Parts: sequence; C-alpha cells; structure tokens
Amino acid sequence: MNCIMNIMDKQQMQREIGTLTVVLLIVYVLSLFVNRSVIIFPIHIGPYSLNLNWKMIDLAAPAAGILGSLGLYQLVGLRSFSSQRDLLIQGVIPFAAAFSLGIALRNTSVGWTWWMMLFFGGLLLYLIFMAETIVRDPNDPSFVFAEVTLTGLSYATFLMTAVAVRANLDRLSLMLPVIALVGFLISKRIFSLRLYRVPSDYSAVGVTVLSVQAAAAFHYWPVNSLSFSVLLFLWYYVLINSIIYRSQGVPFRKAARRIGIPVALLFGLFLLVEFLN
Repeated sequence: MNCIMNIMDKQQMQREIGTLTVVLLIVYVLSLFVNRSVIIFPIHIGPYSLNLNWKMIDLAAPAAGILGSLGLYQLVGLRSFSSQRDLLIQGVIPFAAAFSLGIALRNTSVGWTWWMMLFFGGLLLYLIFMAETIVRDPNDPSFVFAEVTLTGLSYATFLMTAVAVRANLDRLSLMLPVIALVGFLISKRIFSLRLYRVPSDYSAVGVTVLSVQAAAAFHYWPVNSLSFSVLLFLWYYVLINSIIYRSQGVPFRKAARRIGIPVALLFGLFLLVEFLN
C-alpha cells in the first residue's frame, strides 16, 4: 500500500513539475509580443562613456529565474528547509538555468533555432526540477543518482550561459557580471551537495574570481563564440573539481588522472570547433 502511495506521489510531483516548466516556457513565448524597441542609457564617468541598451524583453530572463525558484519552493515545501540558507541554495540552479535561457533567447531571431533552444531549455529545466526535488530526501533510493545528475545539469547550465553571453553581449562590462553571477551560484550549489561536502563560501568566491579573469582573457583571443564557451567551461570544470578533490584529500596525481580525461575530451572539442570554423 505504501509503495502504491509513493508511486502516486511521484506521479503527482512529475505533473506539477511539468506544469511549472510549461509556465516558464509560456513566459518566454509571451516575451515575443513585448515591445522590442531599444532604450539607450548613456553613462559617462570621467573620460569613459558607456551606452547601455535596454529592452522590455530584458525583464523576461530575471522574471523567469525568480519564478523558477519560487516554483521549486512550492513543490518541495518551505517547511522542509532547515534554514534560510538552505532555502536560497536550493533555488540557485533553477534561477540560473531559467535566467540563462532568457539571455540565450533574447537576441535570437524567431525561427527554428529559437524554438529548438526553447525546447531543449525546457527539457533542461524539467530535469533540474526533478533532481532538486529528489535531493531533498536523503532516504530516496535515487538520491545519489540525482545529485550526480544535478551536478551534470549544473555544468550544462554554465555552458549554456557562456554560449549565451558570448553570442548576445559584446561588451565585457555586460558579459562579466552575468558570468560572475551564474558562475558563483552554480559553484556554490555544487559544493553544497552532500556528495562533495565542500565549504562553499570562500571556494565559490575563488572559482568566480578566477572564472571572470579567464573570461576577460579569452574574450580577446581570436576564437569564435562556441570555442570561447568551451574554453571557459573547461577552466570552470577544472577549478571546481580541483577544489573538490583537494577537500576530499585525493592525492594530486590521482586527481589529475580523474580530471585529465574530461579535460582531454573538452580540449579535443575545442580543436574540432576551431578546425570546422
């Protein structure tokens, strides 16, 4: 009887997650009907000047991010959080994923590419919501698998962010704050998972600072947008895993072997992208 009740509860949870995902996708679709005229805000500081281009559609990305976090809180129940800190960390990946998807869709012309991005972005959000609801219960048989899946989805979110900001934000003054925000939130969430148990505060700050510096350096390299994103993601992956292995006391050579295979594959992907372009 308890097994049947658990199955029914999971099915109900899946339906609610599906509904939340559809609501977020509707927000992006409705943004197509928003006035896309550009409002320019000139900023002058001494000899420096900067023009910020703002559109009404820019509100869709943060609105979807906040809605995603609030929707997750509603799904898992606010009472299940032992502290406000846990509550904030739980909503990190849904916010970052929804926010990054909004940026990716912002300047993409409406067509097959836009709709494909919307579909796969919605799939990413659905999987994140599923994983986040499972990791709230350490007794769930799928707990470890959910944490591993959530780690992979977190990396995918950062890669999506890197692609989006490189393609849509030309100025470093606009690109770096987005990378810093998303990079910090994602690293903090990964470090907070029970699977890794890394002190997340200073570690996440260190990852963010080094990632922003790398993004600023890669920005001036003669590489295309996808190559830039792969390079930045490779650097981000190495930073996070180096901190995780160090905190777990893994010997340097063993850690290097574990990191080496994914790094080699990512670097091969970078070379392939550069060769094809």
